[in-house]
Amino acid sequence: MGGLGGEVRAPTQDEAWAKFESEIRAQIEERFGLFLDAPLTREAAYRKMWRDEESNSWVLDYHFSK
Repeated sequence: MGGLGGEVRAPTQDEAWAKFESEIRAQIEERFGLFLDAPLTREAAYRKMWRDEESNSWVLDYHFSK
């Protein structure tokens, strides 16, 4: 049990993925020793992303666990 989840927002899908990889993933894996549950690949991330029409941004939800 346990883990950490959240979301990344960016104007494009490419930027959301890049932001997740550079700012979120490395930091959580190194700092907390957690493992990525989802999305495991770039392709999976693109399928999972959704467009927030209100903020006009792409949203990528993620989850890490022990």
